[in-house]
Amino acid sequence: MTQTDVKWRQPLLSDGSPVPVAAYSNRTEARVEFSISCRYLLDHRVEDVRCFCVAYSSEVSPLEAKGDQSGVTEVHSMNQTNETRSGPNVPTSFVEIGRTEVVYNSSDPDFSTVFQAKISTSLEKLHDIIIVVYGEEDVLNDDLGKQQYLGCVRFRLEHVLRATNFCESQPLETGGFVTMTAKPSWLDSEFLVFCFSGKGFKKVRKYSVIKAKKKVPKNPYIVISYENKKHSKWRVLWKSEAVSGSEMANFGFGHFQISRVNGADEETPIQILAMDWDEKNHKYKTIGEAKSTLKELSTADEIGFFQKGKCTGHLVPEFVEKVHVPTIANYLVHGGVSLNVTFAVDFTSSNGGPGNPESEESLHHLSDTGEINAYETVLKNLGAIFQEYDSAPKFSLWGFGAISESAVNHRFVMGGDIGCDGVHGLTKAYSETVRSNITMSGPKLLRPTIDAAIEYAMQDSESTGNYSILIILCCDGTIGDVTEVVEKVNQASFVPLSVVFVEIGGGDFKDLKENFGSASITSLSGNEVMRDVATVVQLSDHKQGIEESMHRILEKVPLQLVQYYLVNNVFPPPESTEERPKEEIEVERTSRVTAELTTSETLVTDNTSSRTTAEYGKFLLDSMAALDSDGEDSHASKESVEEASSDEEFDRLS
Repeated sequence: MTQTDVKWRQPLLSDGSPVPVAAYSNRTEARVEFSISCRYLLDHRVEDVRCFCVAYSSEVSPLEAKGDQSGVTEVHSMNQTNETRSGPNVPTSFVEIGRTEVVYNSSDPDFSTVFQAKISTSLEKLHDIIIVVYGEEDVLNDDLGKQQYLGCVRFRLEHVLRATNFCESQPLETGGFVTMTAKPSWLDSEFLVFCFSGKGFKKVRKYSVIKAKKKVPKNPYIVISYENKKHSKWRVLWKSEAVSGSEMANFGFGHFQISRVNGADEETPIQILAMDWDEKNHKYKTIGEAKSTLKELSTADEIGFFQKGKCTGHLVPEFVEKVHVPTIANYLVHGGVSLNVTFAVDFTSSNGGPGNPESEESLHHLSDTGEINAYETVLKNLGAIFQEYDSAPKFSLWGFGAISESAVNHRFVMGGDIGCDGVHGLTKAYSETVRSNITMSGPKLLRPTIDAAIEYAMQDSESTGNYSILIILCCDGTIGDVTEVVEKVNQASFVPLSVVFVEIGGGDFKDLKENFGSASITSLSGNEVMRDVATVVQLSDHKQGIEESMHRILEKVPLQLVQYYLVNNVFPPPESTEERPKEEIEVERTSRVTAELTTSETLVTDNTSSRTTAEYGKFLLDSMAALDSDGEDSHASKESVEEASSDEEFDRLS
């Protein structure tokens, strides 16, 4: 199977309804393939030259990076280096991921080695690759100190993936160039998505099957594991929630990555444990055990559970299908989706001070000592992250709650209608507004801001196919039009938009958390919600907690982006390194925009069609709370399987 054979599609149930996207879309890692070539090495002096490359990778934060890390980097002069490595002093945070083959007598080697790099799907985590080029001098020695150092370069994977033809070149300090070609890999994209039910559950005590009603499991759940060939241990793939009990139980949708099962070996033994949680005594007991293989699990009808030689129930597959699941990396590649980011800043009187944002009592106070306030902290740090995903970043900056021209303005533009250029333009527009002749007032009304964000998200998607993110910076949780705002956030679930509320200062944010902080927002009008788009995050007061705050602010955005496109049947373009004609890309973009508008234009109106809502939202309301992610205990509150992924625990359970 080649990479171009991958067919992105949305799995459907037997009645034609879509499988809830939360059942399979929550991927936290992606895999990227890259290869290396060099040009003009050693000024074409190639007699008896044997060249090879060594690749190192590291996860980096744009909050720590200085300058453009994708350009030429003096790797050999960096701090925190590993002095045991010869040639360049590669930073100790970088790990060697492999070496190419040796190419003989060529100043323009094209290395056939394909490297695999796992990357996080979190937006605030970037991934740098250092390539060191050597000339082989000692064939029998793996010590790089015995080889001829020819130079090194540093690439940022996120930049390479968005570059034309997925490739980027960097000059070597000793002459010549190194080119990296990268693309998202399909190898880790295949998941088994399923929905299992249990029937006929009963307990076995001693040597008899107890059929009394009181012996029926009260809170059954299942644990799916595979036998790791290398260690001969059972490893957890997925655990369901406990289901309030009877002899019948539906364990909901789940998924696991097929490549985790001994590299997708279909004959790998699979163990399914049916467990019962005793809430009164805080214990769990085994109902029965079922044996299968990865192949049988994908195709079998019913599988029997057995305990002490007695049948104690059956596992019924309601839905089982292999699905290729894209990540945000697949959508953000060259020719795909870009991020359109808008910041909305609270200028209500709740910021403190006598209505003057420049007063020392105000959260907007601008220090003369160079210390930045909380609003500047968010703008600078988030701006630094987002500009890594755009070669010419522009941000929209709005304000709300201030008096200008004798009236309270519930949404005004800072920095001009064309947006702010990069982080510098963003912070400049903010500081100019604080120092301007405005008065902080109120009340805090957010509907105009969210209305405008929805409209802009639709317009931007129509013209460019982009995804929008609205980040609202609030100094407290008191919202004057909260009922309308909840409805507008629900409407935003039908357009390419995420909404993040960031708590600034020490105000009371109880109402904000209650209305928008849950995993799923309930529509007050009874309209169905297609997906969860809202996040509430408190900004840390401590400098060491800023990076963690940025992570929590952006944590849900990648999943929200993927879910939006999946439920609208908008999938990543074919992953190919061949140059594609502009006409082909334009046709693809037009098709994507048409698909988005078919849904969003219908659903964002106040007269939301129940027919269209049913089409896209029938199964999505139940899917808003993400199910188990791989290796995570979703039933921790009932302590169903305490750290069940450990070998010792599973030995005990089985």
